[in-house]
Amino acid sequence: MLTRFLLLLPLLLVLAAPLSAQSSVATTTIATMRTVSGFVEVRQKSTQKSVSGRNGRLLGLGDVIKTGTGAKATIVFRDGSRVRLFAETEFTIESGGEQKTKARTFKLGLGLKKGTLHGRLKRQFQQVSIRTPTAVVAVRGTVLLVKQSGELTTVHLTEGKIEVSNAASTVELSPGQWLPEFRRMDDLAEKRAPLPYKLFLRTEQYEVDLFAKKPLRLFLSIELGNPRNRRSLARPGPVLLESNFAGVVLPQRVNLNERGSVRVPFTLKPLPRGAQPFDGLILITAMMDAPGFEDVGAGTLLLKSTPTGKPQRFLIDPRTDAIRPKE
Repeated sequence: MLTRFLLLLPLLLVLAAPLSAQSSVATTTIATMRTVSGFVEVRQKSTQKSVSGRNGRLLGLGDVIKTGTGAKATIVFRDGSRVRLFAETEFTIESGGEQKTKARTFKLGLGLKKGTLHGRLKRQFQQVSIRTPTAVVAVRGTVLLVKQSGELTTVHLTEGKIEVSNAASTVELSPGQWLPEFRRMDDLAEKRAPLPYKLFLRTEQYEVDLFAKKPLRLFLSIELGNPRNRRSLARPGPVLLESNFAGVVLPQRVNLNERGSVRVPFTLKPLPRGAQPFDGLILITAMMDAPGFEDVGAGTLLLKSTPTGKPQRFLIDPRTDAIRPKE
């Protein structure tokens, strides 16, 4: 018996080695690259080599992502949080990992040397910081934009809570506020101001049946306007649409027309037979998908899942996201 075990031992060691290596890779992987367009480069800390950015590329601590002219890429972290990188951006995953707490929480340190990012971070991320050459942005689950251009930093907040610090001061931003083009020694309280514009979303039906027999086809209207008076702004540009529900099929390319608006179809697929009911509201988010729109906040649309039956129409307040039945 002992002889047989000694003969099998080398084979067991050979089989165990790849599994150990795979486990090591899995524990260091913190994000995945998605929706890549144009030239994107990743400088991997683990290998000290540069590789092309592509859909499905695994990212680890210390990796540096650079986007070229006209390029874009989305970084998806393990809890589903997303960071969208625009053209000519240099972004670093400086530190991070899952914390040893009762609830599943994460701690991330991100770096933005230059360029623009739009973040949609889930509330499971209890401790997130984004460092630029000018400031540090402390995030507590939120939708925000950060731009670094030379010595100037711009930060805007659509949802959640953030604290922004430079060498001279610290301020908190509430949803709908921004800090345009500030330097290291600027008084941030004096720079804080209402965000001038945002995207407004609406559709013809706000309550949907996820157990319907057929997919539901709806139309989504998007308009760029002033959040204080709802006046539209004639300003074209690309829009990125995302949802927290996999059954929502959204168009991949959407552009505001010269009037600053667009109406596009989307499809809501029913849940498979035997599936568990969807817990929560279906969220559709729209954000401007290019540099130069730092003064435009993201827009959201909420759909409520209902039992099988006649759908009820709801109205949503785009400023507060409050939903009420339509008379």
